[in-house]
Amino acid sequence: MYEIINSNPKYTLQLARIKRTEAELNWQKKNFILANSLFDESLNLFKSIHNLEGIIRVYKLKAELLHSIGKYKEAYENIIEHNAYVDSLNKVRTVQKISLIETQFKNKELENKLKLASESLKQRNIILISLFIGFIILGLSFYFIYNANGEKRKLINQITEQNKILEKDNIHKQKLLSIIGHDIKNPLSSVYSITDFLIHNSDSVDEIELKNYHNIIHRAVKNSLSLLDNLLLWSMNIMGKLNYNFTDINIKNLIEQSIELYNSSIIEKNLSISIETKYENVFADKNMLSSILRNLINNAIKFSPDDGVIKILTEEQDDKVLVKVIDNGKGLSQEEIDKILSEDENVLVSSLKKESGTGLGLQIVKDFVKIHNGTVITLKKCQ
Repeated sequence: MYEIINSNPKYTLQLARIKRTEAELNWQKKNFILANSLFDESLNLFKSIHNLEGIIRVYKLKAELLHSIGKYKEAYENIIEHNAYVDSLNKVRTVQKISLIETQFKNKELENKLKLASESLKQRNIILISLFIGFIILGLSFYFIYNANGEKRKLINQITEQNKILEKDNIHKQKLLSIIGHDIKNPLSSVYSITDFLIHNSDSVDEIELKNYHNIIHRAVKNSLSLLDNLLLWSMNIMGKLNYNFTDINIKNLIEQSIELYNSSIIEKNLSISIETKYENVFADKNMLSSILRNLINNAIKFSPDDGVIKILTEEQDDKVLVKVIDNGKGLSQEEIDKILSEDENVLVSSLKKESGTGLGLQIVKDFVKIHNGTVITLKKCQ
């Protein structure tokens, strides 16, 4: 695999992730020097392709590794780098505000054009009526007036359609600003507060309390990264910039790869996950299908109780493949199901239980399934 990936630059992202995973495995085996070296290789690869999420993740892992082996100064330096990249997220809000101002300016500009067009058409009608006398000339006047009104209606229709597009864009931008301002800012603020506390009170924190702080930071960063990934996919899909590439895919392999991403959460909650594939080959876009599986599996893990059971099944149904992700969590209310299946694009699915969220993952699942001419259905929870 290394030979294949190293020979093709387009696999740099995959190579960076493999290096990071290999580093984590060596860390678990207490091969600290090799793990740190592999983290550095992964970091350089992520930087070469400007992958912000990968950079932030590796800096966080390196800091934890160095801290665990007593290299506190180097761990602190990596935390500083990590925070610097995280701070760049604040720039997103500025970009969104600028886009909103530009949209308002364009709306005003279109309104002015409509006023000018209306005044121009009115003056033309007056001139035509004053120049032509008699039945034939009057008929010609009606003809020109009709054409003028047709142009006016056409312009009004164009402006109306443009306003609808701009209003739709405003709704999407407001959603983004709301999510960034609340669901990303809050966990990052918590991380900042905890790290600031640890920096100034490291001597007074015992090992158990320190581990608890580390777990809180890990969860906050992990959730923020997952939300950012979903935001990127959702924004690209809304703007029509998401490229589709439908090919034959082994869905079982893709399910196993998606589960591996959440191994730490699975181990932490002591979950039992089983895969039963009665049908494995599908014709789909790999990136979209992977995103669908990741979001469904992540939700199943997130809302499963400790020692819970998750089942993932695939089976053929007519000319399609039915994929079931079943957990023994609390399940959904009818109101929540209605929100998930709603065709209203202004609806973002509410969070379940006490865990806050935008429901953006389920929105992406629904949109991507629709692109594949599929349907999202609800199932009874696992017994």
